[in-house]
Amino acid sequence: MHAWLESLPEGMLNQWIAWDKVEPMGESWLQTASIVQAINLPLYAQAGQDIPEAEAFMPPRYKRPKKRLSDVLFGTNAEKVKDKVLS
Repeated sequence: MHAWLESLPEGMLNQWIAWDKVEPMGESWLQTASIVQAINLPLYAQAGQDIPEAEAFMPPRYKRPKKRLSDVLFGTNAEKVKDKVLS
């Protein structure tokens, strides 16, 4: 494994990590969290509690930030774009 990592072009691993933040590769933690959610479903139902989203059972590092439509369409400058459109 170490030899393989050393053989990668400089910055390639960082590029993959950055890309995974935008377009996740696999979502294995979400799959695992969905299973945990299903296992715990009877416990929450029996206690009369709301059932948390599957993401609540994921480690924080793997939770995806909620994307707003304006951020997806216009990037992080959404407020500037909105001001230009409305003026």
